[in-house]
Amino acid sequence: MENVLCPRCQADNHSDNTFCRICDFHLKGKPPRRKGFIILVVIFVILILASAGTLIYIEMEYPKYGLVKRLKVVKEVLFQNDWIEQHNSYYNLSEKIRLKKIELDKLKNEIETKKDERKNAIKRLEERLKELKKKLDKL
Repeated sequence: MENVLCPRCQADNHSDNTFCRICDFHLKGKPPRRKGFIILVVIFVILILASAGTLIYIEMEYPKYGLVKRLKVVKEVLFQNDWIEQHNSYYNLSEKIRLKKIELDKLKNEIETKKDERKNAIKRLEERLKELKKKLDKL
């Protein structure tokens, strides 16, 4: 068998090889055309054009729901710099509210305790007043 030189890298290849063993250059005639690849590219371009046409149609017929409106909403969401700060301040605020509720419950318990103490004090004073009235009546 005779060897074939690769026109690209000058490597020796067997005459049966279709491609160079070093650089994968096509050794026998013209390289095969990739019809499948071309078909895929054409289909891809057609899909892109159809999608663009659909978006333009929606924008023209329904501007309220179109792409421009959606892009404005996306821009507002993406570029709202203080959203995280607002979210954190909301979280901090809710935490403060929770702590204030706990503090309020403690104060309510203290008030109830003081009410009970005052009621007991009033009862003792009323009993003492009755005792003093009885002593006064005896005199």
